[in-house]
Amino acid sequence: MNCIFLRSSALAIASGLFFAAPSLAAQVTGTIPPRAIEQSEGSDCEGTDCPKAEADSGKETEKPKPKIKPMDEFIKDKIRIDGLFPMYRDAETGAVFLELSALQLGKEYIYHTYVQSGISGLLGQLADLGFAGQIQENYVVRFRRRFNQVDIMRQSTDYIVDADSPLARASDINNSDSVMATLNIVAIDKKADRVLVAVNGLFAGTDLTRLGSNASPILGLLGVSPSLSKSKTSIRDVANFPGNSAVLVEYVFEFKKGPRPASVILQHNFTPMPQSDYAPRGDDPRVGFFIVEKTNLSTVEGLPFEDKIRRWKLEKTDPDAALSPVKKPITFWIQNSTPLEFRDTIRKAALQWNDAFRDAGYLDAIEVKIQPDDADWKPGDVRYNVIQWIASPSPSFNGYGPTVVNPRTGEILATNIVLEQNSISRQLLLDKILASDNAEMLADHAPHQTADGDCMISAHARANLGYASLLLSSGMFQTDFEGGDPLKQLIEDNLYYLVMHEIGHTLGLTHNMKGSYYRSLGDLQGSVASGQPLTGSVMDYPATNILPGRAPDIPYFPTMLGPYDRWAIAFGYDDRMKDAAYRDAFLARAGTSGYLYGNDAEDMRITGRGIDPRVIPYDMSSDPIGFSGAQLGLIRSIFPGLASNLKRQGQGNSELVKAHTLLLSIYRQHGIAISRYIGGIYTDRDLQSPSTDAPPPLRPVDIAQQRRALAAIGDNFLAPGAIVFDPAYTANLVTQRRGFSGIKAPDILDDVWKLQSPILDHLLHPATLARMNLSSTLGGQYDAATMLDDLTAMIFLADIGGSTDGFRRNLQSRYVRQLIDAEASKNVNFDPVRSLIFDSLRRIEALVQKARNKGDAPTQAARKYILQTIEVALDKRD
Repeated sequence: MNCIFLRSSALAIASGLFFAAPSLAAQVTGTIPPRAIEQSEGSDCEGTDCPKAEADSGKETEKPKPKIKPMDEFIKDKIRIDGLFPMYRDAETGAVFLELSALQLGKEYIYHTYVQSGISGLLGQLADLGFAGQIQENYVVRFRRRFNQVDIMRQSTDYIVDADSPLARASDINNSDSVMATLNIVAIDKKADRVLVAVNGLFAGTDLTRLGSNASPILGLLGVSPSLSKSKTSIRDVANFPGNSAVLVEYVFEFKKGPRPASVILQHNFTPMPQSDYAPRGDDPRVGFFIVEKTNLSTVEGLPFEDKIRRWKLEKTDPDAALSPVKKPITFWIQNSTPLEFRDTIRKAALQWNDAFRDAGYLDAIEVKIQPDDADWKPGDVRYNVIQWIASPSPSFNGYGPTVVNPRTGEILATNIVLEQNSISRQLLLDKILASDNAEMLADHAPHQTADGDCMISAHARANLGYASLLLSSGMFQTDFEGGDPLKQLIEDNLYYLVMHEIGHTLGLTHNMKGSYYRSLGDLQGSVASGQPLTGSVMDYPATNILPGRAPDIPYFPTMLGPYDRWAIAFGYDDRMKDAAYRDAFLARAGTSGYLYGNDAEDMRITGRGIDPRVIPYDMSSDPIGFSGAQLGLIRSIFPGLASNLKRQGQGNSELVKAHTLLLSIYRQHGIAISRYIGGIYTDRDLQSPSTDAPPPLRPVDIAQQRRALAAIGDNFLAPGAIVFDPAYTANLVTQRRGFSGIKAPDILDDVWKLQSPILDHLLHPATLARMNLSSTLGGQYDAATMLDDLTAMIFLADIGGSTDGFRRNLQSRYVRQLIDAEASKNVNFDPVRSLIFDSLRRIEALVQKARNKGDAPTQAARKYILQTIEVALDKRD
């Protein structure tokens, strides 16, 4: 169907959590007739190239016009840099000028930015200053001349109208292109029909990119929002090639107080709009591809979405063959800064995707090469797809894999992958925490079976790696490593998985947070056959597969593509998908074991978001409750021996504090995963099934599973004695002083509350309670009233007749306050649940009233405080 493209919006580049640099797209093989020069009035321009205007006094002022010279006269003392857009640079001032021919005016180009060097860590994230490998912009532009100025127009790509529809006559109304920047013409060659425009202000400004403009409001409240320094920002280099033009700029941001000025090296890139026979492929919600959104405004029946998936253009050398080599493989270059010992692992992991492409009919679709040591190019050069290796002071990720696409069609034109040195860190301080002579004691306390009733990859992933290192160093698990290095397989498995995951992003795949919901606990411990996948997809963030009783040859992270991965690649690339009948039969696997899909938008790790508990990172197995329960047991068994082991090894207490913090982080993570089954609703994306016996798309989690999850929460988080630390242990939790850092006593009560609070946040969140209150309308059997009764009994009944320790008193008091906050919610849709919370508070009041004089003095004081808190909050409103 022929369509007219309308209004544009910025593309959301892949992942998560992981992007990188671009590679050169196809060359232009034809031209688009330039649009007629618009005879409209001139408008103000911005930037250092524009004439200065008088202060606004409410009256129009005549602005001085820039002086335009003949081209040959203007460029005679300038350095010419040939390429897609010839550029000239003044050797004395550094000013840059861009040449445009008549054929280039009106023609479409793809613009994108690449951060060559940014600001890592929390400051970079809060200030929105970017980090190495990030692509911040990707859209279509054209150049439009208006008298003595040239406008850069951002083109419409999100909305379309059928070309044969009468609406096509009004396609630009309320959907006009955006004027991103206005450039002054400084020289003209009338004979050759070309002009020269000043672009210092364009590239050193923020007309084309919004770098630093989305800083967190937190920085504003602190008075440390970043501001661009125009005097310090400068163009560092111009890289021009026949197929693309790139300008490298050092942006300098200043802060009124606090941080010192920060520099970001950003590359502006222009690439011609590909003119090829690439055939866009439509999206399907059952498979996870990044898309370019297309909304057809002329549609009157059905959904107006005509979204296209992002994928590479692959062509067979023999179109009629079921399996054929490709004409032009997707080539990745391993950066020469990559440690030699990991290059082969990276290469093998990347090439494993060829197995999926073979299923789709393509032989050797991916190839991997090593960047020569004497190469004159580096990451950011759009002619190469680079697997980049960097080391950041405060890394925000372990891996990152973005793409540059054609916003018109979804064709992937270039990509880069960034791997952090931190991804292979051995956590050396943690390696010595557990001595081998204590392994037997720890093994005795570790559960050997589960009880009958029980994710820019971020800091959580690094914590999982450190946690696994900690467990392996304890000697609790058998290993089959060569050379006696117990961490070798762990490090290689993690890197292998990370590379496969990021390559998947560069091929167009989104996260699949249901990918780990695949193998049983028994499989993960030792019965996964050699050469079989550990998870349904490598596009998930799985927890480290380390369980009591695991066989030594079971991988710690996925090292094989899962069935979903092969299925998704076939959907995106197999030519047989052009046949509607074949495609429908192929997609019928959706929702079955190994073919589940749920993306980041449905991820339940954030309180109040999502409804399907299987869509969450850092869980594992088809029994996540059982898996997490086993992990929690392991962690509890480790705590008692930490301090004594360190002292025997002559280590300071700083290592103990790091290990303590790490274990609490993993403990919290598994509590969150278990809690999401309470009030959860399983979802099925196969909404197009015509079968009358197909399961409904929404199914509340079975009541037995919800009660099982709550019991696990009680045993490990909320019951008396669930989390207890020996004073002899906590007295050692102090870090070594550095300079004037001082000494701080540990706050164990707060540590424990940080484990409990995300669970209660979920259980008492208005979305969870409202969903549970209506669960019966979907066939559910565990409602909000019952859950609140069970939760209250767990927190109060077990020790209501006697004394309570500080952990219990803190939990009970905070639980009451959370109920009060929930009851006071201003959300009118919450009214049906408000009465249940009110009733729970009155029940707690009656229960505590009877026990107010029982137990020791601190317990009695805490109970009287709770009674007063409830009375004041509810103000006798019953």
